[in-house]
Amino acid sequence: MTNRTVLDDFFKLSKEKPWGQLVSVKCKVSDISKWRDQEPIITDKMREVVNTPGWQDLQSEDFSLGNSGRPPFFMFKVNKVYESISKVGVKTPVHLHHVAKRDELSVHPSNNKIEVLAEFFPEMEITCLYHDYDFLSKYYPDELTGWYKQFDWTPITSADQYLELFGLDHEETEIEIGFDHVANIINNNDKVWGKVKPRKRDWNRIDISKHADDELLENSLFLTVSDRFHRFKMAVENVAMGDILKETSPGNYKYCGRVYNDS
Repeated sequence: MTNRTVLDDFFKLSKEKPWGQLVSVKCKVSDISKWRDQEPIITDKMREVVNTPGWQDLQSEDFSLGNSGRPPFFMFKVNKVYESISKVGVKTPVHLHHVAKRDELSVHPSNNKIEVLAEFFPEMEITCLYHDYDFLSKYYPDELTGWYKQFDWTPITSADQYLELFGLDHEETEIEIGFDHVANIINNNDKVWGKVKPRKRDWNRIDISKHADDELLENSLFLTVSDRFHRFKMAVENVAMGDILKETSPGNYKYCGRVYNDS
């Protein structure tokens, strides 16, 4: 199934069984940073790396296909994202999601991207993609329910509009696109795509059994993307950790143009 077919199915189903709307939002990084559900972690990851024997010789290609939670992977990937944004800006949207009952926004995918943006480019203008669920607005309204309405926003109602956000207009795209019903994701349905599973974290404080047979919940869809661009760059443009993380004095390290302290 092609990506365009997936998108056509998503938007067709959204019209047949309304759940809310998918919107693109124009804002600055600093506009959303206060709502992030995670503090900056570059210093913590760097500290773990420099406490690893022989860390300077770690190679990015060796981590390109590995566990994304490992500190060396984080440091290599964030560096690649930083270089990309420095050269050409942000070319794809940041994906934001409401963390129900916590007044927070989570980021997935794009969690490494937002780390770079918040740390190094806080005043950069970006485009965000956001699912505005009628279910949450009705049953779990809070400060962030309609956060995006104070900014310039546009409903995304077609495959063409969606692909345009990524600079794509053809049948086969450079990214993999998928969607599923939120209820399937929350209930750990074995058939759901692994890339949609982070959605569960955003709704895990909601007892959906209290909303059995509620159409607003049954209709709720989640659309997401996956790409391997920066993993690919880590492999084909191999660098050593010592090339991107340099000790400038005891306990001080320069990374992405900024000096960090490991104490």
